[in-house]
Amino acid sequence: METNETPELPAATRSPPEPPAATRPPPAENPLSSLDRSVVVVKTIQKDLHDGRLIELNSIMIEQLKRISKTDDKLKGGFGRVYISNERAPGFKIRVVLKEIELQAGNLSQTQKLGSVTNEKIASRLMHFGIVPLLAFHDDHLNRKYYFVSPYLENGDLYEAIAADRDREEKDIQLPWKTRIKIMYQIACAIDFMHTGNTFRRTVVHMDIKSKNIVLDTFYNARLIDFGLAREFKEDGATSIITILLELITGLHASTRVEGLELRQWHKDLIVHSQQDSVWNKNAAVKKLAEIAAECVASVTIETSIKSEQFRNILKTICRKHSAPEWETKGGDTLCEICLVNEVMKERFDGHDLNLPVQAACTRRIRICCSCMRNSYINPVKCHTCGETIQPFINANWGAILIAGYDEKAGEVLQDDIKKFKEVITSKVLPAMCINPQNVIILVENMDDIKADEKLDKAFDDLSEKEIQTLLFVYSGHHDEISGFQLSPNVYYHLDKVSKRLNKWNEEKPLFGKVVAFLDCCYPQQLNLNNSLKLIQFNATSPTTTADLDKEKGSPFLMYVMQAFTARANGKDCRHEGCKCCEHIVGNFITLHDLWEYLNEHVKIGQLEFKTPYMNAANIDLKDTILAYNYDFEVKFEFTLQWLDLAPWKLYVLPMDFIDFKHLKLKIAKDILRHVYAINPGDCDALSKFAEIISLEINTGPRTTHVQEIDKVELLLLAWNSKRQLRCLARLLPNVNVDKPVGRCFKNVPDILAVHQDILQKYNITEHQLTLPNLRQYKQLLEKKIKAARQYADYMFVVDMLINHATTQLQNARLEISFFDLATDLKLVHVNLVKTHDDQEVAMQ
Repeated sequence: METNETPELPAATRSPPEPPAATRPPPAENPLSSLDRSVVVVKTIQKDLHDGRLIELNSIMIEQLKRISKTDDKLKGGFGRVYISNERAPGFKIRVVLKEIELQAGNLSQTQKLGSVTNEKIASRLMHFGIVPLLAFHDDHLNRKYYFVSPYLENGDLYEAIAADRDREEKDIQLPWKTRIKIMYQIACAIDFMHTGNTFRRTVVHMDIKSKNIVLDTFYNARLIDFGLAREFKEDGATSIITILLELITGLHASTRVEGLELRQWHKDLIVHSQQDSVWNKNAAVKKLAEIAAECVASVTIETSIKSEQFRNILKTICRKHSAPEWETKGGDTLCEICLVNEVMKERFDGHDLNLPVQAACTRRIRICCSCMRNSYINPVKCHTCGETIQPFINANWGAILIAGYDEKAGEVLQDDIKKFKEVITSKVLPAMCINPQNVIILVENMDDIKADEKLDKAFDDLSEKEIQTLLFVYSGHHDEISGFQLSPNVYYHLDKVSKRLNKWNEEKPLFGKVVAFLDCCYPQQLNLNNSLKLIQFNATSPTTTADLDKEKGSPFLMYVMQAFTARANGKDCRHEGCKCCEHIVGNFITLHDLWEYLNEHVKIGQLEFKTPYMNAANIDLKDTILAYNYDFEVKFEFTLQWLDLAPWKLYVLPMDFIDFKHLKLKIAKDILRHVYAINPGDCDALSKFAEIISLEINTGPRTTHVQEIDKVELLLLAWNSKRQLRCLARLLPNVNVDKPVGRCFKNVPDILAVHQDILQKYNITEHQLTLPNLRQYKQLLEKKIKAARQYADYMFVVDMLINHATTQLQNARLEISFFDLATDLKLVHVNLVKTHDDQEVAMQ
């Protein structure tokens, strides 16, 4: 019998209601106060200020920061002036440093300064305990000034600290030897982190590591600053000369010379002989440190250079051997040790895996906020003490099996729901779960055969071979208590069989310990799992009730689950006007309790298509109730359209507008054709070919050649995170390459295809793809055609550019020229390079 009562949460998951917070006072006059990313609903909800993206300030905020800050000539560098706030800056709630880069002042060129601005933004994606994070920026293009805001570290730079210790007695030393070893280790960790690229960023080389660019906090923990000269490279494992090592050992200035040799050129014995006695007092660690320093210097000129990882590990060993701390802090600190501005997660789950001895034994676990954990797919969290990579507890070691059941009439609707669900749980753009797509298996197509159950068996087999600890199991379709899930017209898979597969998996691999299930079907029963398995199960309805399915819009149950995970970031609340469901999801995470209240809000407002959901939970604790990240910031991609000779135009795309990079370019292609050419092509072959010639780009340096084309969602997200200017343009003709076609649109040339084919026949060029000699012949006859018909002049320009700039690429490739109708009077010429084998190419030429 269907019930209208909301089932009570199990005792193990029940959370006491939070007391209402005081109403937020009227906005303060200080404009920086608006940086507080709190949202007023029923109560004031504190959000992370720094969500992984640079905060964009305005000119009024910059002036306010200057008013509460101090500066003098000592704080003026080659790239601009530095302001240090005298107090905690409103909005940021910490003391900050404001760096001003003025293009028209100082000795450096404007190109150098613009390069510094670009490089600082590139490096802003780096988040690590050994790097001072960049929090905010302001581009004052009118006055040619650029500003950056970072946290202020109280003990200044390492250069001044070393200088201050030169004339001090041993008892007054500011940086004792154990602190100096700690500083060496922390900077080595930062360098190793930069030199270790991943799928989201390449290796970053600082290019200006020196004691002046290392700052110290209250406890003399060290961090790198000033990435104005940084570069991003493809190669990993780059090495650096750690001159600071020698400065910390000797206490001498980096420019000190002995017998004409600069400090960085000194050999081991000279380093040991010159150690600062008031600090080291002939300590045994000096000899080993001197060996490392000498090896770093030598690594520049020998092939077997020391790697940053080796350097870090050696210094870690020295820390442990001499009882030097890897990190120092005090109890009660509440700020994240990576971003330095967000509050540490109140849940107190730091991600250390207690099943791993090294992590379980960590004595000073790194404090992190929710945003730094959520963004760990870009910047893996490294613990300063144990040195281990700390995995986020939501998406690390998670896997998923998503199944669309069989329905003769509504099968495609069920399949679409499951495909959308996969995008939600794997998306890095709307980071709800960020599950690795390689750990997600979807069964949505070709299930209408007699082996459909074997496909589900194989899905369990494949995932159980991986190191999966949490499984997300989702089914949407028909179900009855006797037969189970309907996978095809005559094939069913009983829920008891699902339970047995999960129990067997747990018995064979005990680390697999939790199941999160969403069953969108009629008469859903609770999974019968071992006591050693944790279970969170949401059902679309009760075990005695049928579920609803809109054969055009899909499942209301899964729709609301996906809406809960993505609505805020998608820039909207509930699809039902006046619904207050979003008031139930207010923290950094979406918990079991949050989702339960969120779903039931749609029952309260009487939405007829949505029945009362049902929930089961077993063997769970507080940490297990966390299901997803609550990304409470709107995501909107802004592109500057620079299409040929037209004036720049802004183009905006929301995450809901695309599901992958291909769909993104199709969306942009439609917008360009509407705006530039005033046509609506629909979904056709011509549209996809037009999308292929679009280039999405960012600048990576000050020169015009410092350009990177974005070709995947991960790179797009990186650029968006660091507030990089995204450009959209027709790929430049000289940039044609394999899988990077170019093209141009021509009006009123309806017979251009006939002209093209006539030229091929004239020279008996039977191949659709042209070699370099073919292309030269092609140009000669085209020139003759142009004399009689000037409307082909623009096309001639394209051919001429390709011949003059694609010669190198055409040595091992051929040019493919195709024509597509975009509208009655508009034709697309699409040019692509097709790779060929060398022996085939020689034979053709």
